[in-house]
Amino acid sequence: MTQDLTIASPPVERWYKGAVRSVKADGHFPHGFIDQRTLEPEEGTPPYDGPPDEGIFIHQDNTDRPLRVGMKVLFRAEPDTRRERCFRAFNATETSDSRLRGMTEGGVQIGFNQEQLDDANVFVTWCIDAALAAKVRDKIVNERERTRLLLVHFRLTGDKENPVADEKRLIAELDDPMAVISFDSSGTHRLVAMVVSGGNPEDTYLAESNGKYSTTVISHFGDCLQWAGYALGTGSVDLEIPAGLFAAQPADYAFVNQFFKKKPKNECKYRWRRAFVYPLQIVRMPYIAILALIKLIIGAIAALALWGAGMSGIAFRTFLHDPYEIPIRYIWANLGESRYVTRKDGRHFIVPLVFSPMLWIAVVLAVALYNVYRGEVSFGTATINAADVRTFLIHTSVSLGFVISLGAILGYALYWAEGIKWEEKLDRLGAMINESSERSKEKKSRARAEKWARHREEQAARERIRQDAVEREVRELICTTTGPRTPDVKQLPFRPRTIRFKFIALKQRVCKNFSKA
Repeated sequence: MTQDLTIASPPVERWYKGAVRSVKADGHFPHGFIDQRTLEPEEGTPPYDGPPDEGIFIHQDNTDRPLRVGMKVLFRAEPDTRRERCFRAFNATETSDSRLRGMTEGGVQIGFNQEQLDDANVFVTWCIDAALAAKVRDKIVNERERTRLLLVHFRLTGDKENPVADEKRLIAELDDPMAVISFDSSGTHRLVAMVVSGGNPEDTYLAESNGKYSTTVISHFGDCLQWAGYALGTGSVDLEIPAGLFAAQPADYAFVNQFFKKKPKNECKYRWRRAFVYPLQIVRMPYIAILALIKLIIGAIAALALWGAGMSGIAFRTFLHDPYEIPIRYIWANLGESRYVTRKDGRHFIVPLVFSPMLWIAVVLAVALYNVYRGEVSFGTATINAADVRTFLIHTSVSLGFVISLGAILGYALYWAEGIKWEEKLDRLGAMINESSERSKEKKSRARAEKWARHREEQAARERIRQDAVEREVRELICTTTGPRTPDVKQLPFRPRTIRFKFIALKQRVCKNFSKA
């Protein structure tokens, strides 16, 4: 009798792509449903056979990005134990196109004129939708937080694996008429706008460490925020920067910039450098010669002093090869022990140091200076003059008289103070103060209450004025209110906030950026 044994094949994993149709947040646990009508089965996955009207449940813990309506995710579907014949999503990851769309359609619209792009410094404008405007209004009015616009741009045609490696950032006021984005390379660039609030954005987003920004804002693929909590709203746009917008490097570009650590950003900065470098050459060679001579003299004195002290390892000959470039401290950088200092029984024995020529020279100089200071003509032991004795006695007498007089005055003052009944006097003074304070306390209380009432009324009036001003400012930012904005400097009124934009527009006529590529 034979028995037919078969091994059950493992269940086939179901992988689909689909769009989230609804999101609900219960406390801190957002969840939603994926629309089964948008499902696209991956290769080897059978078609979806769940109920036609039931979506696929997805929880925030089972996806890599914050849930939002319309996001498209790749996920593994498993039977839902709570709903019959239904499925639940696991290991969900948002697709690249969906991540970019979420960042682009985050409530901020960026405006620029690609057809009239004639300079690497590009003027851009922005506006926000009504939903984002409500968030901004709530932050300013209720939470009293300042909102700003963080602009981040990077080259998509640069590092394919990490395009944000050379990102540049700029912070602008949300109600500014426009901003200027300065590009330093040609190709396709992505500009991301983020509405941020709270704290000091300059310290948070513009701080650098080792030549890189301290915070990571955009993912290394450049298609989404590193963390969605960074911004109230976002927007992005891609710009094509032609190579012809950048200035050609002059023939003396390398010669001029060899004296600076960083390269000039544009032609204006380069011209200032050139105006400084060429006149410098007139005095540079004499300066080098004089500096080398001074260092040589100081080095020779230092080497002679070290030799006199018996030190070994003096590198004066190496210093002579190039006294201008080699620092003086190189002479004694690798010194050994002095020949006049020996070791005896493991301890330093410095008696031979008295035979050091430098020590003898120091002693002779000290004695000579002492005699000059004392006014002695002869070189040797100084004598005590009678005038010096008289001066000492006079100073001593005056000092003793001053101390005796001051002690007598302080003693009589203390004797007088101890004879006064201070407790009785202080009690009478306190009673007088209490009596007058009781009469004025009620008067002060009434005045204080009236003052606070007026203060509350004035504060409420100021708050209403502030809220009305915020409402007007936010309303002006909404795209449907203002319509499409054109970044045209000529249309800006001449005001303190617009002077810098007009200056940059004027500067564009004579200064072009250099390309770092």
